[in-house]
Parts: sequence; C-alpha cells; structure tokens
Amino acid sequence: MAKYTSLDMGELPDTNDCESINGSVSDPLVESHTQAHRRSRQQKTRIYATTAHALLIALNVVICVEYTNWIASRYSHGPQYASSPVRDIIGYEERPFELSAIFLSDGTMNPDKPTAFNGEPRAELDIAWESLLQYQNVKIQPDELGQFSGNDDLVMLSDGSGYFGTVAVYHGLHCVERLHHYMHQDHYYKDLSDNDFRLLKHHTEHCLDWLRHHPYPVARDHGKHKCVKWEPLENWMGQRSFDPFEHDLLRHPIYGNPYNSSEHHADLGIVDKI
Repeated sequence: MAKYTSLDMGELPDTNDCESINGSVSDPLVESHTQAHRRSRQQKTRIYATTAHALLIALNVVICVEYTNWIASRYSHGPQYASSPVRDIIGYEERPFELSAIFLSDGTMNPDKPTAFNGEPRAELDIAWESLLQYQNVKIQPDELGQFSGNDDLVMLSDGSGYFGTVAVYHGLHCVERLHHYMHQDHYYKDLSDNDFRLLKHHTEHCLDWLRHHPYPVARDHGKHKCVKWEPLENWMGQRSFDPFEHDLLRHPIYGNPYNSSEHHADLGIVDKI
C-alpha cells in the first residue's frame, strides 16, 4: 500500500510575497524601490512647480512696482498736463527744507543764511533773483501747445519762431519776487504816477491770486521733501529762452507790446492793459 507524506504548507510560497503577473515574478524589494523612486520624482515635480510659481509671483511683483513707479513719475505732476513739452525731462530728488532765520534778534541779516533771496534790497539779492529767473520766457512750438492749442490769448512771436510761454514754476517764482518788491516799493518802485501805482497793485493782486491757486500742501516743513530736479528744467528753458525786450518781438495782436515802457514805468515789467 502506497504511503503518502503530508506536505508542509509552510514550504509553499506566500502569495503575498510573490505572484505571477503576465508571466513575470514581482520581487517585494524591487517594488519598494520603484515606489520610492516614484515618490521622489513626484516630490521633485512639486518642488519645481512651487519654485516656478514663486518666480512668477516675484516677477509680477517687480513688474507691478516698476509700473507703479513709472506711473508715479509720469503723473505725479498732473495727468492733465500729459502733453506738456517738459514732461520727458522732469525728474525728482529729495532736498532739505531751508527755513533758517532771515533776520537775527537784533534786526541784522543772518550771515549763515545759505541763499540770498530774502531780506533787505541789496545787490546780492537782485543778482540771485535775476539769475534764477533769467530763462523764464521761452518759445513754445505749435505742436507742443497741447490743451492750450487754439487759445485766443496765445502770442506768436513776430519772427515766427514760436509762441510766448513759460512754465508754472517760473510764474510762481516771479510772483514771489514781485511780492518782495512790493514790500520794498520805496526801493524798487520810486516816483510812480497814480496810474503806474494802480498797475502795480493790479499786478501784485494777480500774483497773490495765482499763488492762492497753486498751494503745495506738505505734511511738515522740516527734514526733506521731494522736489523737481532744477538743473534739467533750467537747461531746457535756457535752450528756448528769448529776450522779451527785443524790439517788436513780443506783440499781442490786441494789446500790443506788454513790455512797452513808453506807456508805463519801466520797473513795472509786463502789465495788464485791460
């Protein structure tokens, strides 16, 4: 009679450890390595994607900052003047306020005052103002008039070289000088006739009114404040400036020559003939 030996089931391969798939045998160690490789690759993909998104965000921030700065530099002096011929040469810088005392307690001029635009009439003061305002009258070409094109008040110079114009900051400085002269009219406006004094008052009132319309509010009057760089603007004005006293060059089509000193005191400058 045949004898049978029982088979120890523990010797059979564990189906969880090894199984045949399409004729191939799966090794647990190989499978573990494959899964680790897959996880590593997925992790690298996430890192690359995160880095790419971070770079894109940083690039967008840089673009936004640069665009904001460009807009600020282009429109901080008024989008209504977008066609101004001086816009492209305007730049900004920080400068300290200079508000040291003009006079000392004994009534004498402060010798440490760094500028000569204030105080009693004197040669140094007159030279400083003359130098500051020497280019205030400029020629503006027809294609630069912008929103002022077609204005009936425009005056074409008699030689056809351009229209008579200026920049607001020069007008404001002229008005400050005019107020200083008015304070010292016994020095600057001697022997005025009644009519000349009337013209002087009208011009000075105009300057007050102009300055009233152009205040520049500041949070404080010490430390530094943002200013237009003066040298580029002055150079631009100097290249276009002309002498309004040149014979018959500046003549209004209705009011004639506003600098005609034969009709009023020469020290009055331009006057309103209305």
